[in-house]
Amino acid sequence: MNTLTMSMAQGLQMSRSGYTQRQWDRTVGWGKVPKEYSNMTKYVEISLMEDGELSIDGQTKPGGNLDIREYENGEWVGGCYATYDNLVEKIKEALEE
Repeated sequence: MNTLTMSMAQGLQMSRSGYTQRQWDRTVGWGKVPKEYSNMTKYVEISLMEDGELSIDGQTKPGGNLDIREYENGEWVGGCYATYDNLVEKIKEALEE
């Protein structure tokens, strides 16, 4: 599997200023950081799948030949399959809030 990680310079990684949970605790003193105030980094990894490679469940054929994995703050949180025809649309969906 060939993997391509797109960087912020290429427009596929989003980062914004905000609070970490520790900063929030020190500033506000209680509760979890609301999403609109969080310091979050989102990015995707795009992998070209081999011919005949099965989807993540190991049983079915994927919906495209590109595997897109979504990450937030370095943690894998989701993903989808794409074709070259709908790749841009799928990446936009992954990075939107």
